[in-house]
Amino acid sequence: MLGDVIVIDDDHWAIEDIIASFRFEDWGFHLSATYSDVPSAWQHIVMDPPTLIISDIRMEKESGLDLAKRCHENKIPSTFVLVSGYSDFSYVQQAFESNVYYYLLKPLDDEKVSALMVRLHEELLITVEDRENWPESFSSSIAFIRDHFRDGISLASVAEACYINKSYLAQMFSKYLKTTFTQYRNQLCIDYAKQRMRDGERNMTLLSGECGFEGLSQFSRTFKQMEGMSPMQYFSSIRV
Repeated sequence: MLGDVIVIDDDHWAIEDIIASFRFEDWGFHLSATYSDVPSAWQHIVMDPPTLIISDIRMEKESGLDLAKRCHENKIPSTFVLVSGYSDFSYVQQAFESNVYYYLLKPLDDEKVSALMVRLHEELLITVEDRENWPESFSSSIAFIRDHFRDGISLASVAEACYINKSYLAQMFSKYLKTTFTQYRNQLCIDYAKQRMRDGERNMTLLSGECGFEGLSQFSRTFKQMEGMSPMQYFSSIRV
């Protein structure tokens, strides 16, 4: 079992749709509670942080973005996924600034949800089994990278910001994540770009800048290496 999950939405039928689409039990999660408002959910999160939080954005009293920001500020270790009926760049930007893992649009697309759960399952399996063994310096570095991956960061700048040796940081990526810093950062950037394209953004020059790449050619080359197609080919494939 990967852990508990809670769902937050002020629409009962939306909660039922989330449960049906995500199929939590099939992916090794236990649905421990559902809530119709943020204050009630927050009490649960503080007392017993779930592994996964699925929340709507627009709700009375507080929004899902407010909750994501509060979790981030209080270093709640839960993985956060937002769902919304609004394809608004400002929402996406705020979500990533609050370390939200993913942003899904309503109505939920079963294929996109399934792809998300595959990725979550793989990454959280690593987290559950190995993360408790990470040195604190590496955990802090990963948190810093997830906060600043769109700022054109390098291995050296992360090492300097986190007060650790650059070579040691590179070794920790190889040891604990079986990857390199560059591959890890680029995956975050490309995932962000794909999210923006799913929300309708088609200006690849704009996206390359948002993702911290030096130019469109570097962005396109990296995207194709990781996804097997160009950014515009990907955009076309999701708009069919």
